[in-house]
Amino acid sequence: MLYILVEQAAARHALKRATAQTMGITVMRPFAAGMLMQLFRAIAPAWADETLIAETCIKSLPCDERVHAINVGMQTVDELRKNFGLIEGYLPR
Repeated sequence: MLYILVEQAAARHALKRATAQTMGITVMRPFAAGMLMQLFRAIAPAWADETLIAETCIKSLPCDERVHAINVGMQTVDELRKNFGLIEGYLPR
């Protein structure tokens, strides 16, 4: 299911139902296919730090205890390393 910082419909509906039925939840596209980066570049270029935005996107998902797995689309080994680096050692509260 799509569940990202800017798309919260899943949190209001599907996550609640799945949790009630004790289902595991896998979410996808934490980076919103680059949508947040484009948005920041357009409205706040000074804040458009790609690493910070990516880190915020990927770290926001495990903060929801109903999320069990995150499907992050990656195409290269460099992207894989970069994404692991963003979350390495991170333990949500």
